[in-house]
Amino acid sequence: MDDKLLLLDNDFLYNFAAIDYLEAVADILGFSPHSLRRLNSALQVFNKKASIDFPPPQDDRVRKACDQIQPLSAAPNRALAAFMTNIDAIDEGEQYLFTIGCTYRKSFVATCDRKALRALCSHPLGSPICDRLEGRVVLFESVLLKLISQYSYAAIRDACTALCAKRSNFNEYFLAGKAAKEECCERLRFSCDRAMNFGSGSIIFYLPHKST
Repeated sequence: MDDKLLLLDNDFLYNFAAIDYLEAVADILGFSPHSLRRLNSALQVFNKKASIDFPPPQDDRVRKACDQIQPLSAAPNRALAAFMTNIDAIDEGEQYLFTIGCTYRKSFVATCDRKALRALCSHPLGSPICDRLEGRVVLFESVLLKLISQYSYAAIRDACTALCAKRSNFNEYFLAGKAAKEECCERLRFSCDRAMNFGSGSIIFYLPHKST
């Protein structure tokens, strides 16, 4: 596997590709676009929700991203994969990403799934996995904060507003585009802080966002 890869969960990929900021996210995190990897299931899963969640311009962007980003092909560690299947609230995609992240120490896992992180961090036997992922899980909310800091609140809010009605990841913070910057950033910080306190806070790669 190549050095320093960013492994994208499906919703992370869909959300940032849809608003046309995926390359900006890679740059903020210190990755080239060629270092991104997606799940093999990304396009298949997207086809099931595209007409429901994504209007045509966003739909096209996500499909283009799925075409351009190389799918993960690494075989997961069997023992880790078997263990992951026993943890409730971690879906198949996150199981695979966490397992690959544990195996390849130069990879980072980018996720929207706070529920999966909570389940992993709070599991009585999850500590060894959290230790192996230390500092290499990138949270959706933390990236949004960094984008707001770099590109301005208005730019990010306007890009996200079209998806607020269908994508709770956006509406939770932007409130259909009605949230003021301070309110939105406070909500994002609160989610990041909660994720840092799931029981193994060091698992999160916490982007600085003091300037927001």
